[in-house]
Amino acid sequence: YSQGTESYQQFAVRIAEMLQDPAQFKELYPYLKKVGYMPSNKKDTVNG
Repeated sequence: YSQGTESYQQFAVRIAEMLQDPAQFKELYPYLKKVGYMPSNKKDTVNG
């Protein structure tokens, strides 16, 4: 969720930064997959 008066751009930057953390990525991966996320290479997969 966005925080307070955070803009869409600020929210996008925060999510992108969160996804750099392997633990956060692993937690969010099922949701990303559900909405159509497809890793560009094996490096991006959790169980790859």
